[in-house]
Amino acid sequence: MKEEKAKVSVEQIYRSRLTEKCVTYDDGWMHWEAPREPEPTGYPEMDALGKLLATTPVPSVQAVTVAMGMPASILRAFVQGYTGMTVTKLIVRYRLLVGEELLRCTDLDLTSIARCAGYQREVFSRKFSAYYGQSPSDYRYFKRPNRFRELYRWDNQKLKKIGTMIRELQLRVLPQDAVSEQTLKQVVSQETGVSVGEINAVRILKRSIDARQRTIFVNLKVQVFIEEDPTTPAYQSVTYGDVSSGKPVVIVGAGPGGLFAALRAIELGLRPIVVERGKNVRERKKDIARISREHLVNPESNYSFGEGGAGAYSDGKLYTRSKKRGSVEKILNVFCQHGASPSILSDAHPHIGTDKLPRVIENMREQILRSGGEVHFETRMDRLIIRDNEVIGIETQTGETFMGPVILATGHSARDVYYYLYNAQIPIEAKGIAVGVRLEHPQQLIDQIQYHRKEGRGKYLPAAEYSFVTQVQGRGVYSFCMCPVVLLYRQPAVHGRLLSMECLHPTVVRIGLIPEWL
Repeated sequence: MKEEKAKVSVEQIYRSRLTEKCVTYDDGWMHWEAPREPEPTGYPEMDALGKLLATTPVPSVQAVTVAMGMPASILRAFVQGYTGMTVTKLIVRYRLLVGEELLRCTDLDLTSIARCAGYQREVFSRKFSAYYGQSPSDYRYFKRPNRFRELYRWDNQKLKKIGTMIRELQLRVLPQDAVSEQTLKQVVSQETGVSVGEINAVRILKRSIDARQRTIFVNLKVQVFIEEDPTTPAYQSVTYGDVSSGKPVVIVGAGPGGLFAALRAIELGLRPIVVERGKNVRERKKDIARISREHLVNPESNYSFGEGGAGAYSDGKLYTRSKKRGSVEKILNVFCQHGASPSILSDAHPHIGTDKLPRVIENMREQILRSGGEVHFETRMDRLIIRDNEVIGIETQTGETFMGPVILATGHSARDVYYYLYNAQIPIEAKGIAVGVRLEHPQQLIDQIQYHRKEGRGKYLPAAEYSFVTQVQGRGVYSFCMCPVVLLYRQPAVHGRLLSMECLHPTVVRIGLIPEWL
């Protein structure tokens, strides 16, 4: 059977890296022109692919698949049908064309040309020699015109940017390939042709799990550092200046609303004065322990009141369904700046973690103090100071007054505050009430259902999550979150030391021995 001739060549969709070419007209006049766009091939998919390859520094099959918005099987089918080659071979051929043009038309050194083509120098030389039958240096010697500077123009800075050694890739990998940075380096090496030894770091920017099919994949957006170390943090930091001489603003409550209001005030040049009826996050922990151990409740320092708010001793869930409440990304970056793991920037449902959250809260407080703000614990607001129908400050149970505009960030548990506002005839806007119930499931069951596997999540997948949303008689019913439950098992003490700690799943942690101080 006679093989069908390819309908489109890679040369037809290639876009030049040069800025100008010297064109000679029939009458002998010479003129500088920008390289022309490729002529339409008659196949829109190939035209779009050519444009994509021209703007993607290091294209991979996964990156092309995502950018084209089509399944990999369809991409492979039309590329094979139009060009007679696989997607991988087409990408390699396109990258070699970049190197060939720069060798023939510019004075860039071989290392820079290799980078522009998306390769480490040795890899580029090997692939180029295999395809063209001669080394890059020999090709340049025989193919580059003596007058190339009079014929071609190029932008060194632009080309260097194309050949940057910090690149972003879209990857679709198996769970075992996403388990560590080392395994990701192997995947990146296969995708880019860069040796593992040249990849200094792989930073995950976005991560999600696709469990819709029998084979589970992890979708990743990564930043790859080739022959270069990360010099900037994974998060964007906010600069907090000195506001000790700024105008005061009084913030009532040191929960998440109050802390972020204080940090935002500092950004705006205002001096925050935070008053909190409870204790600081460390001292508050002792009062919470007494509730379960001695059944003694401190009315001003408990699960509801104190630094960090009601969620300070949860695991710090950081996701929301709301799309109308400002920049969630900035909130996550601020948390990272104060000690949270950068993984919260990439996870679909990020958690700070119960063990880390108190320290993050402390770091926020320390930042407020360093910038010239104030934080007062065990200081309860009893009354607003109102003059000429304007709030100008607060009075506290200590007898102190704090003057300035007031932000109430008291949370929903401060009933005395709302009684005071009602009795003082200060307008309060009603908010919808949600009534919650607790449903408990074995984590293994959730893993089996969500991952569609009898063995559950296995060795490499994280604990599965789920959400539930429906309407019942005109009312919305939805799952709010999945919370960890800690089960403690006492065992005989051995010299007062912890015997074992085994993480069974996110909802059950078995501890071998509970120290007396816990």
